Amino acid sequence: MKVQWEKLAWIALAMVLTVVGCSPSATQSPPTPAPTPVPPTQTPAPAAAVALAFPTGVFTKASYTWEFKADGTWIVELHLQGVDQIGSGTYTVTGDQFLIQDVLHSCKDTVGTYAWSYDGEVLSIKPVDDKCRDRANMSWGEWRKEP
Repeated sequence: MKVQWEKLAWIALAMVLTVVGCSPSATQSPPTPAPTPVPPTQTPAPAAAVALAFPTGVFTKASYTWEFKADGTWIVELHLQGVDQIGSGTYTVTGDQFLIQDVLHSCKDTVGTYAWSYDGEVLSIKPVDDKCRDRANMSWGEWRKEP
């Protein structure tokens, strides 16, 4: 009978050790929570300005009006003593540049390249490459949108 008690004692001891070995120890530290995100020290870059599409309509500068039509054609008029149409042609826009070609002017075979920007009221034009001096001299500058 003594052997049975010894067996029971060993079984009980094995069970106690198993339970104690599988349970969390009092010396273990609790799990570390995930770190709290820290905001970046850099200021985010400002959102890019919304690019305006090339404007159509009538624009004025000094005694000139320049009309850009939605169909890709344009007309320039000089208003001194009456109205004189001094140029017309076609244009195509790619990004912040446009190509222009006359159909009436002496430079009708010459394509000019111009940089442009538009703030909603003023169309700013700067020649990039235009062998037609008359057109380049007339074109550059700030053109105010007519209502």
